[in-house]
Amino acid sequence: VVYTDGSPIVGANIYEYKNEQNNTISYVDGYFQLTIERKHALFVTYIGFERQDIKLDKYKSPYITIVLREGKNLILGEI
Repeated sequence: VVYTDGSPIVGANIYEYKNEQNNTISYVDGYFQLTIERKHALFVTYIGFERQDIKLDKYKSPYITIVLREGKNLILGEI
């Protein structure tokens, strides 16, 4: 999981779609490991960034790069 400039994102949340108990976070190098069936999908979230939904069946390799983009219309409030 990386920023648009290619630098790694630490602590991005990665979930299996429709099975959020199967999840992990990205490591210091941006890498993560999550075992799911190829026909399923995953989504990636990180505070201040747009959620990315990834359909795995279109990828041939088990290794993918996920680029997160800053959220332009996200409202972050203080509590």
